Amino acid sequence: GGSTHGVGDEGNGRSLDHATPPPGAPDPSASLPPTSDPDLEVLSREGAEDLRAVTDFTCPMRVLAEGAMAGKTLAGAGLRGLPGLFLTAVQAADAEGEAMAAPGPDYVLQGGDILWFAGDAAGVQSLRRIPGLAPQTKQLEKLKLRKTDRRLVQAVIAVRSPLIGQTVRDSRFRTCYDAVIIAVQRSGGRIQAKIGDIVLQAGDVLLLDTGSSFLRLHREDPAFALVSEVENSAPPQFEKLLPACGTAVVMIAVFVAGAVDLFVAALLASGVMLASGCLTQDAARSAVKWDVITTIAAAFGISSAMEQSGVAGAIAATLVSGGQNLGTGTPGVLIAVYIATFFLCNVVGNNAAAALMYPIAAGAAEQQGIDRDQMSFLLMLAASASFMSPFGYQTNLMVYGPGGYVFADFLRFGLPMQGVQMVVSVSVVLLDDLWWLGWVAGFGAIAAIWVVRSVMARCGSKAGAPGSKAPSAEARVRGLAAASVQGGG
Repeated sequence: GGSTHGVGDEGNGRSLDHATPPPGAPDPSASLPPTSDPDLEVLSREGAEDLRAVTDFTCPMRVLAEGAMAGKTLAGAGLRGLPGLFLTAVQAADAEGEAMAAPGPDYVLQGGDILWFAGDAAGVQSLRRIPGLAPQTKQLEKLKLRKTDRRLVQAVIAVRSPLIGQTVRDSRFRTCYDAVIIAVQRSGGRIQAKIGDIVLQAGDVLLLDTGSSFLRLHREDPAFALVSEVENSAPPQFEKLLPACGTAVVMIAVFVAGAVDLFVAALLASGVMLASGCLTQDAARSAVKWDVITTIAAAFGISSAMEQSGVAGAIAATLVSGGQNLGTGTPGVLIAVYIATFFLCNVVGNNAAAALMYPIAAGAAEQQGIDRDQMSFLLMLAASASFMSPFGYQTNLMVYGPGGYVFADFLRFGLPMQGVQMVVSVSVVLLDDLWWLGWVAGFGAIAAIWVVRSVMARCGSKAGAPGSKAPSAEARVRGLAAASVQGGG
């Protein structure tokens, strides 16, 4: 069976065995096609035994004594149910024995506690972004690399690697490769040893904290069969939080005071963040979205052409006449402009939609006798309602792929939101000087929802005795983990 292994300077990790085929069952690797590459044979055999074998790791994290996690419960610290991770065991700071199975959500964390998380490489890298937690191993402090240059890299030991048969300590891994092993995974065996005592074998998957140049230097290294970088795995720079926030606040204050233009203030702030190390040159270059800039610039050109050619005026006249024929008047025109704008913003983006619709909306406002400021407010709200398409706004695209969403998800959730936004927006614009009534109604609805949910939660907590309830699925999993740990793995 396979296993996952956390590694550090001290302490042992426990993990659950992967299932092994029963006696007499066919060997999964027997059906694999022959290959002349011994490295591929090792990888194919490992993957056939357990598909999770190349992605699961156990990572020990230390609770910092003066960090944000000390004194909080597991539930209060948000360490239960992390995406891609499962808390398997905790070794208390004042305990000298083995790590105990994961306690309940009311367990209070103390400085020096060791938390053992099981998960894939992406889950392990997300642990480094949690304030108050630090890797158990202290070898990272000896890396002569800037934080902005560090990455997580997965490396598979090749079948003819010179590292085979050596312990990590004897191989002087950190000195030779300028990398620190965070976790080791091995299929077919269980390692319960300190990092320096692990004897490396062919097919071992190493999770390394190293520099961005590791792939370039060791991609063809005969010691490794495969080398791959975990995306977005640079460690966070919590020490740069105050300088970054201070720079942003100063930029806004200078612009609001009218000292400089926003563009100039933003450029100066970017320069300060680059000079202070809050931002790297690669991050600054990748932050410039040339496709968005080109789309907006082209939209302004199309908008100007529509206005000068009379197309915008013709469309505006059609909207106004449609509202008059339906007998809806001003509300009908506002709704028509809103619908046209949000359809555009879900296709070409909010900035381009606003640029395209402005001449049409301005013409409709003039013909219907609507104040141009009111129409501008409506256009601004409608252009920001990119709820129905993953391509309507950058944040939609950010979650589209990683979240596993499909286009129908945006329609299913975005369409009701679009309707609510349209009703509220048109109502607020029509209220004009009585706009504050919209705020009162909105906050009143939020307060009513909060009161109803609080009452329902309180009633639910009083209903039934806790002792009469069947154990939850999470409790059963914790029980299995405890049995595995106490039974020696």
